[in-house]
Amino acid sequence: MLASVLTALVYWPATHGGYVWDDGGLITKARDTLDEWRDVPAAFGRAAIAGEGVAYYRPIMIASFVVDAKLFGLDASSFHRTNVVLHSANVGLIVLALAAFGCGAWTAAIAGLLFGLHPLQCQAVALILGRNDVLLVPPILAMLVADERLRPTRPRLADAVVVASFAVTLWTKETGIVAPIFLLLLDVLWRRHAPARALRTRLPLFGALLAVIVLYGFARLAVIGAVLDDGKYPHIPLGDRPAVATAILGYYVRHLLLPWSMAPAPYHPGLIDPRGAELWIAAAFGLAYAAGTAAALRRSPRAACGLLMYGAALAPVLAIAAPMKVLILDHRAYLPLLGVAFALAGVGRPLDARRGRIAVACVLALLAALTWRRLPAYGDSLSLWRLGIEAAPASDYAHNNYGAALMDADRFPEAVTQFREALRLNPAYDIARFNLAGCLEYLGESGEALRQFETLAERRPNDITMMHRVAQLRSRTGDLAGARALWERALALKPNDLRLLRSLADLLDRQGASAAAVPFRRRLVEIVPASQAEWSALAHSLARAGQSADAIAAYDRALAIGPESGGLRLGRARALWDSQRWREAAADLRRARTLGVDDPDLTRRLAEVGAFDEQ
Repeated sequence: MLASVLTALVYWPATHGGYVWDDGGLITKARDTLDEWRDVPAAFGRAAIAGEGVAYYRPIMIASFVVDAKLFGLDASSFHRTNVVLHSANVGLIVLALAAFGCGAWTAAIAGLLFGLHPLQCQAVALILGRNDVLLVPPILAMLVADERLRPTRPRLADAVVVASFAVTLWTKETGIVAPIFLLLLDVLWRRHAPARALRTRLPLFGALLAVIVLYGFARLAVIGAVLDDGKYPHIPLGDRPAVATAILGYYVRHLLLPWSMAPAPYHPGLIDPRGAELWIAAAFGLAYAAGTAAALRRSPRAACGLLMYGAALAPVLAIAAPMKVLILDHRAYLPLLGVAFALAGVGRPLDARRGRIAVACVLALLAALTWRRLPAYGDSLSLWRLGIEAAPASDYAHNNYGAALMDADRFPEAVTQFREALRLNPAYDIARFNLAGCLEYLGESGEALRQFETLAERRPNDITMMHRVAQLRSRTGDLAGARALWERALALKPNDLRLLRSLADLLDRQGASAAAVPFRRRLVEIVPASQAEWSALAHSLARAGQSADAIAAYDRALAIGPESGGLRLGRARALWDSQRWREAAADLRRARTLGVDDPDLTRRLAEVGAFDEQ
């Protein structure tokens, strides 16, 4: 279909992009969950981890990643190609769906192209992480078309398709929960049924859909431990939610009508500050949307149907009920633009006039040009977040992410500037402070890095990771007593944490308190009994603590695990010397020398007691 082909041509530059933003968390850091066909059903039983503090339930998206990985490998371009193909296919499906609802070919095509070419769609298509939004459209269209075409002759089959498609919708993304509202809107405004009759007729079907929602809620609860809020995202006070919802709605309406100057992550506190202009601008666009919808209800109910579908699809992402880590993201407008396509198709005759066609062609050409120009920014992290701070200089999130991209590019001094700016905008931004501390540590500014980590530790007194990082830095700067106290405190909270046990044991060895290190080493080998490194470390600590017999036994266990090394043989030889088992020590020393490790002092001592002959 021509509309699909045109969309694919416009978006094809997106296929050259890399792994950007949370793409790495979903794919490159999760390779072991994408490499077997059995990972497809397994995706329904585990969370998708997109990045730091971001976990959600997206089984169908992850299953699609498995298919990509198995068929085309883990090169980023293959995932991007799939996104572009899915998006262009969605355009074709929208055209067919609108035709099924009685729209003419021209009207359906321009509505589909508006959906496909609008610059708001760039983020969903050009970022791999946006696939969950792209995958939402086919099952929802299947619901709507089955209801329209099958219900008059085969109502039971129509209901079965609607219920099955709704299940696919929810297991794709929870925001698809609004799809049943689309059915009612189409009943009342597109088909012009009486509202009470439409609702009464739908009650059995809605009962089945409610059962699907309950089942999905249990699945979500089992996998991520929550139905709505898993506690990882910031809490928005109830009093702030109307302003937040106004800012979000205003942003999406504004950039639907004026599709330029969008930022990858535009939210900042100034958007909800009533003393500034931005909240009132957002409110004006929200009122314009409401007024336009009200006018359409009187003059063009089908257009109003699409506009209300747009609003219904936006409702779950207005942060009224469910919290979100990032409050405004363009890819969340992907499904709402389906409503815009229906609204445009509902206009009808004016689009078929010659002047209407010329105007539409000009608008579509402009949208295609804006989209084409915007796509390269999504090709790599530096370009994306440079755009982010240019378009939204007050976004602490954008400054932090640009700093992270600069760190990845080994541009650490520039990264420090971005992290400091993020903290100036939001002093409570812990991730930016953590990144700043790590960057300063890399640059050798250990004192300042330690202060930043200590600030984080004060803000998050039970955060094991923060305690560990502060203890590491204290250890490196010579404050061994302070580091020891922090690791001991962290272990009191998490007694079996391997990194904490290992770090504390290493520190005690450095302090000459190897006897105190031994219990922690023993705990490590209990947790990971097949680790040669842990048995070797235990043996070294035992030897330093003067427990030679136990040290020899630990060396034996390490050697049994394999592989043999000169260091292990030499350590065992020293422990044997301390036990006055000189002949055995000499044999181990000879073996260590054949493996490339020597100890001249031990050689001399063994020779003095007649246990070692250089010849």
